[in-house]
Amino acid sequence: MKYLNNGTRIIEINEMLDYSECSMKYYYKYINEETKGKYADISEKYDKDIKTTLYSFFINRKLKNEYKLNVLKKSWGSNWIGSKTNKELVFETSGRNSKTEFYRQKGINTIYDVYNYFKDKDIEIIAINEPYKIKIGLVEVKGKWDLIVRSIVSDNVIIFDFRTDKINEFDIKYNIKTTAGALAFEKQFGRKADKLIYYDLNKVSLFIVTRDDLDIKLYKQATKNIVKAIESGIFYVKPNEKCKLCQYKNYCFNSK
Repeated sequence: MKYLNNGTRIIEINEMLDYSECSMKYYYKYINEETKGKYADISEKYDKDIKTTLYSFFINRKLKNEYKLNVLKKSWGSNWIGSKTNKELVFETSGRNSKTEFYRQKGINTIYDVYNYFKDKDIEIIAINEPYKIKIGLVEVKGKWDLIVRSIVSDNVIIFDFRTDKINEFDIKYNIKTTAGALAFEKQFGRKADKLIYYDLNKVSLFIVTRDDLDIKLYKQATKNIVKAIESGIFYVKPNEKCKLCQYKNYCFNSK
């Protein structure tokens, strides 16, 4: 979180998600000098690299450039290998069960699925990885839309949120990133999006989600609460099944 001279706090929506998931994860990821910015989880690298690859597909489609599947696969290989340090490339095993190989193959499967889903869709691409910001009092929340399209057939405007993490009922109903994206769209374009869709890149499933005025009210309150808690130094352990996979587990006092 950053501060401007006029008292405005600037926070990324992903920071808010991290704090909501576990405030200790937020502490070690963004505040603790020994750990911040140094221990990116491989799943976070995968999320960034696969989306970068998919964005290139949509950018070329928007520009009406021919972008074949084999080009997309090569782009994925370049992004995935290029994101890894020499140390990671040398010391990770090359066997089928290595995490590197697992995510490499997972990425290829995802590319096939997304390419085949969108290649014949009659759509107008409005925005790709487009940043937005929402001002709530003295708090400015920043985020990005993965993809916004308009259906030529129905004229519906659709916001796609590409997800590589696990989607559950709580996400569908209450995920604050979805609410922030919907609110930002309405403020920027002067109308509500017709559909909000989670595209589950793991299971190749689509979930249509909805947000109403109550969701907006809850989101605004959650934003204020999270910012206040961070400023007050409220960081506490919230043990769950994710702790054993957390990249900060060796630092967190919950693991000691």
